[in-house]
Amino acid sequence: MPQEVEQGGEPSLPLVRSLNNLIPIHAVFCNRSPRIVRPVWIDFRGEPRPYEDLQPGTGRKMTTFVGHPWMFRDAETDEPLRVNCKELFLPKPAEGGQATFANITLPVYSLKERALQVVRRLVRPEDYRRLEIARCLHEELEDQPNVLKDLQRVNHRVEQHLLERMHSQDIHDMLAKKSPSDVSTSPHRPLEQNENNGMYHNTSKNSSSPQNMPQYRNEYNDRARRDFRYWLVEKKAPTCNGYSFGSYKTSLGLPRV
Repeated sequence: MPQEVEQGGEPSLPLVRSLNNLIPIHAVFCNRSPRIVRPVWIDFRGEPRPYEDLQPGTGRKMTTFVGHPWMFRDAETDEPLRVNCKELFLPKPAEGGQATFANITLPVYSLKERALQVVRRLVRPEDYRRLEIARCLHEELEDQPNVLKDLQRVNHRVEQHLLERMHSQDIHDMLAKKSPSDVSTSPHRPLEQNENNGMYHNTSKNSSSPQNMPQYRNEYNDRARRDFRYWLVEKKAPTCNGYSFGSYKTSLGLPRV
């Protein structure tokens, strides 16, 4: 499995891999699909290690460890299967030391995915380009299922999820350092109606609008603030295209229910 190289010259280990954990887990792999299933253990370096196949409708007791991920593949086509409705099986301690079940089932395929599977079974790979179908379908047919590609995709998704969590935590820490006067405590600011023109304006003293935040003061925000209109109008009958709002100088009308 390709790995990124750190600055020191040593390859960095992928995120999806087995951890050095000595807590045993008694698992039962249950093949509830009509396919021959190949269990795949992800080792300490993130490499897939296949185990003995499972026939349809059978099961097997396995002793694994906490933090050791497993994937399950179609033994004939290497297509991914679902385990407990997920892509990976990550063993966790069960209550009372009972066995943990890994129920292996077929995923819900789209019509296109199922059609590609059938064509791969009926047509030889060297004849894909002879089929009178779109060129993009030729490329998708040649893109055979592969456990290494799926592992790379899962690793990329996990990495993106961790980066998003770190970014959200940084923003939370930055806001927590600000004084209460810098951050408004009320998420909903009351609106009062002006008796002269029926306009609504913000009554919150600690407003975060552009006029109270100098860092957002610019020509465009000032123009939008001056020309903004906000009023209530009677709800009109829908047109053939549904409800629509026209705009003039950034105007917004809200239907009266």
